[in-house]
Amino acid sequence: MPTAVSSSVHNAAQLGGLPRALATGLAAAAVLSIGLTVLSSVRRRRQELALLKALGMTRGQLWGVVTWQTGLILGLAVAAGLPLGVAAGRWAWAAFAGSLGAVPVTEVPLATLGLGVLLLAAVGSLLTAIPAAVAGRTHSAALLRTL
Repeated sequence: MPTAVSSSVHNAAQLGGLPRALATGLAAAAVLSIGLTVLSSVRRRRQELALLKALGMTRGQLWGVVTWQTGLILGLAVAAGLPLGVAAGRWAWAAFAGSLGAVPVTEVPLATLGLGVLLLAAVGSLLTAIPAAVAGRTHSAALLRTL
């Protein structure tokens, strides 16, 4: 005897890969946002970087400054975003499952979250490359003459 499936459950099953595509798009937007934030920060602080270079910092040391800055931004993003994301996901799932008449049982995949944090760290180190190259190519004499 076939089981009766609610139309809401049938409609939810038709979503297919849409939630995964939405999550991928949001992750790509977040990575782009962080990359542009670091790049604009390096461009905004060109004179400070030029002064540091004039005082004797090497390209590698400027690269390190930008790397630390990116790491700090990513660390703050993870510290704020992870608990807020888990809470928002639980709330959204409870609302969705409640609208279907199902019991809203939530399970937080810790391994997936850990993998996401490691992936974010790897992407963050790649995001450092372009802004750090811009910081390393800073011409200190030309910028300091404008002060």
